[in-house]
Amino acid sequence: MKKIGLLFVLVLLCSSMVYGQIISQYIETDSGTSPKGIEIWNNTSSTLDFSANNLVIEKGVNGGTPSADYTLSSGSLASGEVIVIGTSDLQTTTENNGSTFYEKSFTFNGDDALVVKYGGTTTDAFGDPGSDPGASWSGNGVSTENQNIKLKSGISTGDTNGWTDPSVRFETVNTNPSGTNGDEGFGIAPTGGDTPTIIVDPSSLSGFSYVEGNGPSAEQTFTIEGTNLTDDISITAPTNYEISETSGSGFGSPITLPQTGGSVGLDTIYVRLKAGLSAGDYNNEDITCSSSGASSKIVTCNGSVTGELPETGDVVINEIGEPYEMSGIWQDSYIELYNNTAEDIDISNWVINSVEAKGKATSSFTFPPGTTIKADSFIVATRNRDNFLADYGTYIDTNIVPIASATTGTGVYIKNGYYFSLETNTGS
Repeated sequence: MKKIGLLFVLVLLCSSMVYGQIISQYIETDSGTSPKGIEIWNNTSSTLDFSANNLVIEKGVNGGTPSADYTLSSGSLASGEVIVIGTSDLQTTTENNGSTFYEKSFTFNGDDALVVKYGGTTTDAFGDPGSDPGASWSGNGVSTENQNIKLKSGISTGDTNGWTDPSVRFETVNTNPSGTNGDEGFGIAPTGGDTPTIIVDPSSLSGFSYVEGNGPSAEQTFTIEGTNLTDDISITAPTNYEISETSGSGFGSPITLPQTGGSVGLDTIYVRLKAGLSAGDYNNEDITCSSSGASSKIVTCNGSVTGELPETGDVVINEIGEPYEMSGIWQDSYIELYNNTAEDIDISNWVINSVEAKGKATSSFTFPPGTTIKADSFIVATRNRDNFLADYGTYIDTNIVPIASATTGTGVYIKNGYYFSLETNTGS
């Protein structure tokens, strides 16, 4: 009885491995040597421990016997999740989709078979190991050469014997892998099988901001959907952010998305930084999306609240230059601003206006984002930075002259009889 019981346990274990660790997406470049890679899906009910059971990817070149090409001996993979192994250009898309990336400079081509082994047991094969198809395996427009292909919906088991027609298991995502969005889909777990799955996109939101006392921030959004669910999806915002299903109203936390027949259709969630916060950074705060039996998904929020706007007179026009005696007269014109406070002041998107006469058109110079005047210090606005520094470079600190090409507007004209004004980014 003991021997039979042990044999039964081993059979269950091997069966789990055969059906669980499978290639769910594959990419082989149409230009150069990258991108090339595979996505591995854990469609079992247990977490995979790669330190206890190594994940090995074997490659068979041109019909040759497959041999180890990559071994993963650390880390883990939760039930229903995916990892991506491949060239470095797949990393951004993978991580933006919330999955773990492992770099491997694969050199396989469309005629090279791949074999997946977990703990020494074969769980999946890609192509037909031991045979050479020529340039690739192909069928019904799906090819192992020059394409990004993914597992068809509803397929949740490995094929340890291999195949000669990829269209039986895969469908084409993109026929220009090296182009824009050529690696789309990598890092997103398949929705087939019975594993409850939540999908969010993107997995991070940045740039929330407002001036202290003028919150909340502008809204940003992410999408969410769920499949094979046994319970509703609950979305919980972190302390300093709030969420809504409606733009402009209904903000709070948590939100419940009811499942119907195991699914939650694609929904848009609006996110903003709460009003009433003190000046400071509000980074790495996570929105958590959860449902019973599904791996929780995180959307990380980053934002900041800046100090109150400077009062009138904190930043003043300190000097105006109209160098008639120099070459490129109008290009060397400049206006110098002075911060007469004891604190640095952010003047991103502040505008200097020059008007020839009342009622006539205005020209302007807009300071680029990230421009700051240090406490008790100066900054210069000029129409042509290079010309200005060529004439004045020995007299001033070049760091206080912003790059004019990074500004918007037609530039500042300086001439006798002109009027000048300085406006903050709120128009005051």
